[in-house]
Amino acid sequence: MSISKNSTCPFPGLEKIYLRGTGNLRIDTGLLDSHDDLGINARPTDRVRYQNLVECAPLITDGYTRRFTSANNTGQDNVVEYLYGGIIQDYDTIPSTNVSYRYPLDATELSDQNADFVVNTVLYEGLRPRSDAFYPVPELAMDYDTFIVFISANKINFLTTVDDDIFAAHRFAPPIALPGSDNPKMLEAFYSDQPAGVLGCVVRDRFCNPNKDLCEENTNELEFDTLVSRLKLNERQNTTLWTIIASAYGLASAVSDTVENRAMASLLARNSLRRGLIESLAEDQWKVEVIYWQSIAMAKLQRALLEQFTGPADEAMSKFVQAPATQEQKEACGTQKIISNAHANFNMLGLAITLIIGSIIILLSFSIETIVKIIQRWRKKGLYQRLEWVSNDILQLQRMAFEEAGFGTWVSAAGQIPITAPEEKLATLDISDPEHPSLSREEPGEKSNGTFHEEKVLFLAPDHPKTSSNDSQHNLMSSENSRDGAASSWDLASEPTP
Repeated sequence: MSISKNSTCPFPGLEKIYLRGTGNLRIDTGLLDSHDDLGINARPTDRVRYQNLVECAPLITDGYTRRFTSANNTGQDNVVEYLYGGIIQDYDTIPSTNVSYRYPLDATELSDQNADFVVNTVLYEGLRPRSDAFYPVPELAMDYDTFIVFISANKINFLTTVDDDIFAAHRFAPPIALPGSDNPKMLEAFYSDQPAGVLGCVVRDRFCNPNKDLCEENTNELEFDTLVSRLKLNERQNTTLWTIIASAYGLASAVSDTVENRAMASLLARNSLRRGLIESLAEDQWKVEVIYWQSIAMAKLQRALLEQFTGPADEAMSKFVQAPATQEQKEACGTQKIISNAHANFNMLGLAITLIIGSIIILLSFSIETIVKIIQRWRKKGLYQRLEWVSNDILQLQRMAFEEAGFGTWVSAAGQIPITAPEEKLATLDISDPEHPSLSREEPGEKSNGTFHEEKVLFLAPDHPKTSSNDSQHNLMSSENSRDGAASSWDLASEPTP
């Protein structure tokens, strides 16, 4: 999506109707692919493209407003009328008046707790008129959908001046007292410059058949049936295009519908409103609002496309759903792609490549040494390097330490894991010097003053003669240990004769 904030005015009236010749807004989605962007799964030959372009510009009010006061002059009947085109009633062909919008003059200067924005929209749809359809003046007449938004700051006080073309506020208002103290501070306040800011917008839609490089714009003088026939679509493309048209036009997904249906809730400026006061607004606040409206419209289009296939989220609307009539429509019901937390998409080819390459790397990590050893032996080269690599392994370093101390009969001394002959004992640790432990032939034991002390217990065999606990007693004596820990003796009290 491309956004230009310095576009020219889109209306034919030019300087007669626009507030500024440049600095207007243009939002272009570009060509959206039905498969890649809108999620309708299809082969390349069965896809279509859709483009939406929105252009907006603030309109002048001088020469397009009329003010009057009722005969009774009650204040409530002081009204300003905006004359940008009439609104037909009950499908009349000629508007009964040239009035587009009416607003009470005094509403902009009254401050109370009900202060809020008022948003009103009128829409021109050409060959698709409604009972309250709007027909613009010649300065605004175009072959595309045109809508005008009237935004009024109803009873709102601004604490700083606002330079935005639609929300402009520079008229001094009575100072505002900040509550919460005995001597409240008085703040300068401002009213909006005019009863309503007027914004005009044009919406253009374009549909394309990428197979034949054909595109058609949806003008107000062109019926949808004629537009679709000119694109020379195949049956699947035809179904897809009608799905997009129904979603964009039939399910209130247009940007004008967003403003008309949400009214004041569509304004981001309303988020700054507190108890009838707004501290400040951006200089290009109206552009921020239109970009926000368009983002909502695109999100609603995506949701409308989804509900074309899944049915409406509101079950009460299910009675209005028409079942698919053709085979292509039935097949299309299972082709919508969406992002779901319950599912995940992945590339099977990429996953297979990752698993295969990863498995090869793991196998090589286990066999690379063996492969290199075989190659070196076959080529009779690199003997020293290979043996140095093997010998620096921790198990081989341990073998060499034991072997140098005279322990063990070793095999596989040049392999990965050296082993001893069966039943061989290796050295123990001599800790006579705790700061310099070394290998020793002595039996392991507890160290005490440089002497190993061993305790041994004699157990009676199962077939030993049974004796009475009162008549016999076994005394186990530990011999005195020599300093080298080599001598020890056992004294066993003789058993009494029965």
